[in-house]
Amino acid sequence: ALITMDRPALARYPHLERRLTMASYTLTRFTGLGEAELVRLIFAQAGAKYEDIGITPEQWPELKPSTPFGSLPILDDDVTVLSGSTAIARYLAEKYRLAGATCLQNAEICSIVDATLDVWRCISSADTDEAKDNIDKQISDALGNFERIAAANGHAEGWIYGEKVTYADFAVYNLMDHAAGRGVDLSGDRYPTLLRLRASVAALPNIAKWLSTRPESAL
Repeated sequence: ALITMDRPALARYPHLERRLTMASYTLTRFTGLGEAELVRLIFAQAGAKYEDIGITPEQWPELKPSTPFGSLPILDDDVTVLSGSTAIARYLAEKYRLAGATCLQNAEICSIVDATLDVWRCISSADTDEAKDNIDKQISDALGNFERIAAANGHAEGWIYGEKVTYADFAVYNLMDHAAGRGVDLSGDRYPTLLRLRASVAALPNIAKWLSTRPESAL
């Protein structure tokens, strides 16, 4: 369940007590379907319990000094706190077998995920009209690169790397979801392989359940 932190909870951070969910992890992220949605997709596919804490812009200044690097998302397992979407996603993907089988495979998959997160960072940092107008082009260019990689991989389901679903597929799916919400052209003649990937991810039973039950959030 999504929890928006109140100020007493913020004041106690980072020593938040586990609520009655008995979750193994606490994910703290900004509200909305941003880059941290990748982490929630991994949790969904794994069927893992976690506590999901959404931070609003008004709450962030009070929480920021308590975070490792002054940024979100962070993942707390009561032993350590991981910071950053890439580190969190890779850690969970390797744990839940959504990564590669070798160090090289993990690095290659992570490079795809990093490329999606580069686009997310451009989206979040666009603070001028000119920068915002350029976002759709950056998304389209990135999707073009992912289409080329996925087509070369040649999997019938559209997976972008190897013979099974990985968290790189979730990362591309998440970016495509955002692109669709922005009205970016995702027509089949431009991204035929990625459209198969998107449909394949959405059809995974655990992902389908998550997509049908997750709280509505602004893109």
